[in-house]
Amino acid sequence: MATKPTAELDRLARVNGEFYDATANPFGLGNGGHRQVFPKALQDFSVVGNFVAITADEVWQLRQATSDDRRQTGQDRAAAAASAAAAATFNPANYVRSDSPGRLGIEWTGNALLMKIDGSATALAFRDDVNNALSGKMDKGGGTFTGDVTVLNGELEIADTQGIAPSLRFQRLGVKNARLALDHNGNLVWVDDGLGRIHFRLGPDGSIFTEQLGDLNTRIENRAAAFADNRAAGRVAKTGDEMTGPLEIIGIGVAPSLWFHRGGVKRARWCITVDGALTYQDQSGTDHFKIFGDGSVWTQQLGDLFTALNARPIGDSAKVVGFAGGNPDLPYMRGVNDQVYYLARRGETDAAINSKMPLPEVSNNPDVTNFPIGTVLIALYASGGLTIRQYISLGKGAGAAAYYQVNGSIPLAGTWVVLGLTGFLSPNSASPVYACQRIA
Repeated sequence: MATKPTAELDRLARVNGEFYDATANPFGLGNGGHRQVFPKALQDFSVVGNFVAITADEVWQLRQATSDDRRQTGQDRAAAAASAAAAATFNPANYVRSDSPGRLGIEWTGNALLMKIDGSATALAFRDDVNNALSGKMDKGGGTFTGDVTVLNGELEIADTQGIAPSLRFQRLGVKNARLALDHNGNLVWVDDGLGRIHFRLGPDGSIFTEQLGDLNTRIENRAAAFADNRAAGRVAKTGDEMTGPLEIIGIGVAPSLWFHRGGVKRARWCITVDGALTYQDQSGTDHFKIFGDGSVWTQQLGDLFTALNARPIGDSAKVVGFAGGNPDLPYMRGVNDQVYYLARRGETDAAINSKMPLPEVSNNPDVTNFPIGTVLIALYASGGLTIRQYISLGKGAGAAAYYQVNGSIPLAGTWVVLGLTGFLSPNSASPVYACQRIA
């Protein structure tokens, strides 16, 4: 029903023809009051008119419904009377049970009501039978299974029809109460209802989350990165790096090698060859340089380096260069002919050089036994054996006119070292002569 416009009707009832006064007579039309009251009264007339029209329509519809109800009531009464008249003419004696094909029959056996069609009987269930049968069934609105549920050759669908997450609940009394649910974000979650925690989540994009590990992909990436960082910490980068420990190259059945490759120029390696030598070798296998286990050196150009140096022609070339007496102001060089050349600065005189000599030249003077450090003497070989550059005891031989000798009978002061073999006193390589220098 339409709502009665009480306020509008009240204002219209108070409109009058007396003088308008905003306080004493706010609804008066006289003395110009129509300008204030009449526009508002028109609005109220419109509201009241709509109410009258709606109410009139509702009254008409109510009257029409009442007429229809009366008509239907008459029809119902007529039908009831016809049914009663038909029932009055029914005589059960005129009907017999028939088991003929296509005929329907009902029979009460004393404890069951049977429906028989073409001789086949089916027991009809009573309300109590139906209730008993349904007592072990699940209501559509929800319930609790008390036994196992098996779905054969089909699907079990749990749908959201009430705006809640469809769930499959699991409860082990006294142990755990949890459910498998599909949340509003499309995640399949395993939720512990007792603790209110999500143990497992399978996202719509295939992502996996576990309460223990977090996002599984992130965990795997972090673990892989940490493992790689840990492994890389003890390794050398291929792009260049600095090693803080030794590098050992082991060759099993092959030569352990360290290759060097300058693109378009040369590819070569350092390796240990079968002869035990540290060998510099190009890619073709040609040996350029070898260092043997005894310290000897071989080069592709010179062969055995020691042999090549000893076979050099002896000329008046510088063999020893140093400072006489350890004095840096008195540099000298000794040639292979044992001639000593004192080196002077530009403009320096012989007198200036002689003034810096710690002792006069004493070659072949066996009476002197103490020489300045740095002094070089020529000495003959004496018994006791000698190896090039070995530390020696230098002395003079027997007799006042004897030459200085390696391991001589009268020792000289200080420590001496052999600088090299200078030659022999006889053509049959006998009586070798050595250059020796005091170093301490």
